[in-house]
Amino acid sequence: MPAKPPAPEPLTADPKVQATSTSDLPRPTPVKKPPAVVKPSTTRPGFTVVEDLDSPYSSPPQVIPVEGASYGLGIRHIEEGLDIVFERWTILSEHDIFRFKIGDLVLEEDTVKADEVTNARFSLNIPRSKVPLGFVNDVYGEVERVGSTQLSTSPRQVVFIKDTRPGGGRRPS
Repeated sequence: MPAKPPAPEPLTADPKVQATSTSDLPRPTPVKKPPAVVKPSTTRPGFTVVEDLDSPYSSPPQVIPVEGASYGLGIRHIEEGLDIVFERWTILSEHDIFRFKIGDLVLEEDTVKADEVTNARFSLNIPRSKVPLGFVNDVYGEVERVGSTQLSTSPRQVVFIKDTRPGGGRRPS
């Protein structure tokens, strides 16, 4: 009579969590955003602001981690202008305006056109001449919905931006 094959090893070393297949593994708890708080706008009378947008991001992807900043951008990000991507926001409509801002300064904005209302992402290209360098505070995205007095914003972040190449720009002779 042949010997029995050994019993399969548990998928985890934790004796409290014994699973026989991947479908039995505990699922990670989803990260829940706190509920959005509506506040009056400090710069636009009659408007309210709610922080409910995902943070816009650069293409190519930003550098993480950067000490003292949420992320970093280098020369490859800004050489041909800084490409910023917004993920689709809730209740998107034709003529919504989306902006990339530093504090109250609008670096670039665009409007959703009729043929774009089904898009999953929206992009802006900020000319290199408009991109500040160093540690930049209060960087965020903003959406002004058509026919509404409510502005949606992303969380404000600190971004480090540099336009030099690693190791300097010159080659040794």
